Amino acid sequence: MSCNKKKENVTFCLECSQYPCAKYPESDNKDSFVSYLHRKKNMEYARTDLEGYLMMLAEKSRILRNVLDEYNDGRSLSFFCTAVNNLELDDLYRIEGQLSCLADSKKIKELFMQVAYNRNITLKLRK
Repeated sequence: MSCNKKKENVTFCLECSQYPCAKYPESDNKDSFVSYLHRKKNMEYARTDLEGYLMMLAEKSRILRNVLDEYNDGRSLSFFCTAVNNLELDDLYRIEGQLSCLADSKKIKELFMQVAYNRNITLKLRK
């Protein structure tokens, strides 16, 4: 059972009266299936505009499904999931607009990496 259920019986950490607690800084040095890069910003977004946050997630999900359906070479699932999770929606819209002009998955991955590089974002998970 997670601490939010033990302490205040809330669904999400952002609903807790102690949010953000001392557990947050220590978890920033670790990776999980979903990167922590934008965790604090996303929690604050959800806290102030849950509907907007959910719409942003739905758009990212749509873009990811499209990229995986159309451009995944069978070895790029993790890369594309990490890229879509870590890049801003505006960046993803710009990438999406350029996808049909690119011939292969290598060039598409290079486009994602260039956009990430320009934002000072690494698409490799930390160990």
